[in-house]
Amino acid sequence: MLRSAYHAANEASGAWHCKFGFEEEPDLELARLRRSFFQHELWRAREIGANGAAQKEERKRLKQQYDYWNKETRRLQAIAEAEGYDAVCPVLRSD
Repeated sequence: MLRSAYHAANEASGAWHCKFGFEEEPDLELARLRRSFFQHELWRAREIGANGAAQKEERKRLKQQYDYWNKETRRLQAIAEAEGYDAVCPVLRSD
C-alpha cells in the first residue's frame, strides 16, 4: 500500500493525486472543512447578489457541493459515534 498526503486547500495537488489513482480515505475533519468552505462560499455568492445566469449556476454548484459535504459529514460522524473517532481519522490510524 502506498500512501501520500497533501494540504486540503491545494487543489492542484489533489487533482494530481486523483489522476494517479490515489483515493481519499474517509476523514471526518476534512469533510467538516469542505462543508464549511462551501457553506461560506455559498453565503458569499448570495451576499454578492448577482443574478445573471452564470451566477445562478455557480450558486447551484456551490449548493450541491455543500449538500454533498454536509451529508458526508453526517455519515462519517455516525461512523465515529459507532466505531470510534479513529475509524474516520486517517491520521490516527497506524495500519
